[in-house]
Amino acid sequence: MKNKWQKLFYHIIWLFLLGAFAGFIFESLWHLIKNGVLINKQGLWYGPFKPIYGTGLIIITALLYRIKDKNPIWLFIAGIIIGSAFEFIASIFQEKVFSTYTWSYKSFNYNLDGRIYLPYCIVWGAI
Repeated sequence: MKNKWQKLFYHIIWLFLLGAFAGFIFESLWHLIKNGVLINKQGLWYGPFKPIYGTGLIIITALLYRIKDKNPIWLFIAGIIIGSAFEFIASIFQEKVFSTYTWSYKSFNYNLDGRIYLPYCIVWGAI
């Protein structure tokens, strides 16, 4: 039994690290494509990690694991919905609890209350 929980713990840690690093890479490349400049898109943590993506990957994996063999289009759409809802709720939580915000998409087209942004929603689906 202990081995089962240890394995689950390690899977969760690796999912978090993979998602957090992939989010850093994605945001850095997105900024390079949009602005022609490569910058360090460091966020909440020092180093190449965006914890919002790591946490989102864990939630998406947990919720979609049982249907992982279903139609990839439905998994993509479900990933968009789950990831975007998580990002929206996390933004509200951070604002209400800590009176801070880490991201705002208010200056971009295709945003919802400045909390989520359509291109990033699509990334949640890809995750």
